[in-house]
Amino acid sequence: SLVFPVPLAARPQKFEPVSSNFTGLTSISLEKSGKLYRYYYQKSSSYDSAKRYVKEAQNKGFKNAFLVAFDGENKITIEEALKRLK
Repeated sequence: SLVFPVPLAARPQKFEPVSSNFTGLTSISLEKSGKLYRYYYQKSSSYDSAKRYVKEAQNKGFKNAFLVAFDGENKITIEEALKRLK
């Protein structure tokens, strides 16, 4: 199934995915990828909702927030995800 998470950070050190570590944002998930811990804000199956989450993250100080798309465990391009949504 398609999801659109908002990447917030990728760090070599692990820290708790709690709102106090992310300027009040909630629904933070953590994934280990190689030597990095990746932190994502929200995971929406709706592209429109995901775009709103990007704005929320940017407004909370994550100025470089953007969208990525996953089909199950596989990262795909936003363009591919939008094609699959049609």
